[in-house]
Amino acid sequence: MSSRRYFITGVVLAPAALSRAWEQQSTPATFSAWVPDRIQDRYTPAPLDSQQIGGILGERLKVNLQKRLLDGVNLEPLLAGYRKRPGLQTWIGEHAAKFIDAGTNVSAYSGDQRLKQKVDTAVRELLATKLPDGYLGTYAAAERWTNWDVWAHKYNLIALLNYYGRTGYEPALAACRKMGDLLVKTYGEGEGQRSIVLNDWHVGMANSSVLEPMVGLYRYTGDPRYLEFCRYIVRAWDGPKGPRIVSTLLETGSVRRVANNKGYEMMSNFVGLLDLYRITGDETYLKPVLIAWQDIVSKRLYLTGTATWGEHFQEDYFLRADDVDKSPGVGEGCVTTTWLQMNLHLLRLTGEAKYADQLERTVYNALLAAQHPASGLICYFTPLNGIKRYGAVSQGVDGVSCCTSSIPRGLALVPAIAWGGRKGGIAINFYTPGTVRLPVSGTEATIVSTTTFPAGGNAELEIRIPRPASFTLSLRVPSWSRRFTAQAGGKPFTGEPGTYLEIERNWSASDRVSIDMDMTTRVHSGSPAYPGSVAIQRGPQVLAVDSAWNRNIEIWLAGVAMADRPVPELKPSSSPLSARGLGSQAYETPGFIGNAGLGYRKTPLVFVPVADAGQRGQEYRVWIQGS
Repeated sequence: MSSRRYFITGVVLAPAALSRAWEQQSTPATFSAWVPDRIQDRYTPAPLDSQQIGGILGERLKVNLQKRLLDGVNLEPLLAGYRKRPGLQTWIGEHAAKFIDAGTNVSAYSGDQRLKQKVDTAVRELLATKLPDGYLGTYAAAERWTNWDVWAHKYNLIALLNYYGRTGYEPALAACRKMGDLLVKTYGEGEGQRSIVLNDWHVGMANSSVLEPMVGLYRYTGDPRYLEFCRYIVRAWDGPKGPRIVSTLLETGSVRRVANNKGYEMMSNFVGLLDLYRITGDETYLKPVLIAWQDIVSKRLYLTGTATWGEHFQEDYFLRADDVDKSPGVGEGCVTTTWLQMNLHLLRLTGEAKYADQLERTVYNALLAAQHPASGLICYFTPLNGIKRYGAVSQGVDGVSCCTSSIPRGLALVPAIAWGGRKGGIAINFYTPGTVRLPVSGTEATIVSTTTFPAGGNAELEIRIPRPASFTLSLRVPSWSRRFTAQAGGKPFTGEPGTYLEIERNWSASDRVSIDMDMTTRVHSGSPAYPGSVAIQRGPQVLAVDSAWNRNIEIWLAGVAMADRPVPELKPSSSPLSARGLGSQAYETPGFIGNAGLGYRKTPLVFVPVADAGQRGQEYRVWIQGS
């Protein structure tokens, strides 16, 4: 069974969970009907229940579990729109499903029984509202299939398929089949059927993103109608009033030119296309996503690893970074999470380090910056210059928005990214303290990682195996590091930035690998978006000048003198603020305040990771003056 690992939202289904469900014969007919993927993954995430992550990432995962999913989500208002239709708000139906999806993965990773029980309750309460024909939305009968109705069904399919895959709970799959049947009956090219791209705020891209879970439903059931429905969706993109997703990318190479350039919905379709490629092997589904990825990375990606301004892809190199109160701004949280999902699919499909590089950039910056590190509150938009407005956006329910429901799903992906299988061996993508167990060469290896990363660049990996085994250990060499070396078996190894350093040898019990990487400081030019400005990055972390750490300084006048030293020397700050809950990492460097009109005054500046900045509502800036 372990060869049939299944993903629905970018997280691997633990083989142990499969085995338990199989042994209990909860769904034997369904499991035997699984459709094997035509394209085999080249990177396989570690099972969620075989690992524990420590350090900064581990603390943030704990906050996501306790403060957000357990304490911060009230199920009653999220289910109210199903119990008494219509709901209070047009896309209110997505939130219960997003909670179930995130909670399913987080409970599998953490083993927390409180969260598992809360997720179980949410599933059973949601399923109790399903109508006899399979409808599981929040609209009154007269308004069915308008606005965001298909969207809610998409998320219910995603969540319930994921839950079924981890628990074998048959009613969840039965509900998905009923929903799938209803969608196949309602939408299509036959007489009396609707077009999937109509009645949609975003030129059909919201409705057609149901492609992702319909691929999953086909994989679980083998029902060819679901695969044909997926192909119909792709055809409909080029039909009347369709978004022309594939054809526009092939013609222009630009996501800006696709439909109304709405980032979240567009990338949701890319995720579906990648899984459709995996199940069919048809490269026409892969090519446009690779074009889109390259266009986003080269022209539309912020330093922090998120995209869009005002929720839309803008013109080339338009990367406005400031905060606008009560207005759309930088990096919608839903975009951040969907960008993670897209890159995780590409990493799995290709095994290429460049996708893991993007995952690291986004996790350590945009993702963590959107989550308050103590309260678990979520930012809808996360500026590079401005203020983090945690929990400020509500959509139908106080404190609930699409992004407050999406960011926990993004955080739940971290264990799937950190480490896993590659080339029959083990891949380390994130240098985090923790442990992971993975199958290799007919046995199981346990990796114990000891490191202070990202504060420091040393990591010690202890490989514990019951007997000697030959396999490849793939160590991701970050593209930002100018030096990466490893010692294994008494031999030195040197890695090339942006690749995997592959160490193939016969490993014995309690072998150790010592890693030393330079936590390189880089300076990024603000041109063309912020000419004359610079941003500083240390290792994977983008840094910010935070007003809480820089008292009596007008930080909008802050800068560093690049003529004196092209790369500023960052020294750990001795400020006592780190002991008062504002973060453990802070770096000091010579700087100045002022401008041509006011004059300049030298002063030391303190930088902190953007993930830690703005915790108390204070202003911070990534882009500062460079002279």
